[in-house]
Amino acid sequence: MFDVNLPEITRDSGGPNYSRYRIEPLQPGWGTTLGASLRRIMISSLHGAAVTGLRLAELPDDPNEIPGIRENLIDLVLNVKQLRFRIADEAGVGQEHRQFRVFLNNANTEAGDLTAASLEVPEELEVINPETLIAEATGDGTPFQLELLVETGIGYETAEARTAVPDDMIPVDAMYTPIPRVSYVVERTRVGQMTDYDRLLLEIWTDGTIEPDDAVSQAARVLTQYATAVAGYGRDIADLGIEEPSAPVEDDTNRSIEVLSLSMRTTNALKRANITTIGQILSLSNNDLLHLRNFGTKSLDELRDALAAHGYAVDSEEAESDVEDTGEDSTDED
Repeated sequence: MFDVNLPEITRDSGGPNYSRYRIEPLQPGWGTTLGASLRRIMISSLHGAAVTGLRLAELPDDPNEIPGIRENLIDLVLNVKQLRFRIADEAGVGQEHRQFRVFLNNANTEAGDLTAASLEVPEELEVINPETLIAEATGDGTPFQLELLVETGIGYETAEARTAVPDDMIPVDAMYTPIPRVSYVVERTRVGQMTDYDRLLLEIWTDGTIEPDDAVSQAARVLTQYATAVAGYGRDIADLGIEEPSAPVEDDTNRSIEVLSLSMRTTNALKRANITTIGQILSLSNNDLLHLRNFGTKSLDELRDALAAHGYAVDSEEAESDVEDTGEDSTDED
């Protein structure tokens, strides 16, 4: 095993879309090595979602005039490129390519701004910047319809390089990366009597679809995987004293309870108590569930069976004990 003194990492300041990290002490020269590597990966190799194509109800003969809105075709394309989306079950690294269809249907005859909040998006997709302007309705009674193709990917892709967009759609340059900006500064710091050690100050700005902490973590895992592949060339990694990184465990407890395919009675009882995700269910004891309105032992058994069928651990002995301890009639109500 190599004798490496690992640095301490602290977050100096930050918020949902920005954070500043302090990493120290580092061996001389390692501040630039680590800072440049993390910056490169975050800007070019993290997964994100972006608009890759758009379709109008009728392609205008003159791109400067689109019926129903004041923008021309170029302005419309520039506006939709600003839309940012988050995938509900996004784990971050190693995601397969995915496609989504998003629609805007404006039948209103009044003039006004059409923003991202008016978009019809699938359940798996979330618009991060709903205030973003897409177009301004003219108010002349002409309806405006727009279909957007949203895809996942990494880095940046030009419209000319994309061949998967349907022929009747206008391709759009796609900025997939969720990290628009990363900067780093290397300073000198003291370790004992040594004054030539490095301190790395790393600043990260995100587009809101990912938190800075997650961006750093994902970038570090990518860097580790590359380094491990090189270290293992021609020999067993175990001989080097390096542990092969395991794939990150995906936390899917934020999934909707709809995936459990429960009966209408059980689903309604949970939703009536504002329980909409699997994580909320797992945080509750069986006593808590049995005290919900219209939720009795039959509903509890159904829920436990559904959770087990989807791979969530359920302690049946504890469940039986909880039911007995309630001391109440736990049959389903009519």
